[in-house]
Amino acid sequence: MPRIIPVLDLDRLEQGPSELRTFLFDLRTAARDVG
Repeated sequence: MPRIIPVLDLDRLEQGPSELRTFLFDLRTAARDVG
């Protein structure tokens, strides 16, 4: 069963500029963690 990674939930981008900043921060953090 596929797992959903919350940080990659693109629906977050529709929630406004503040959420966009948080999304990009989370994405950078996840990328750093992955490698």
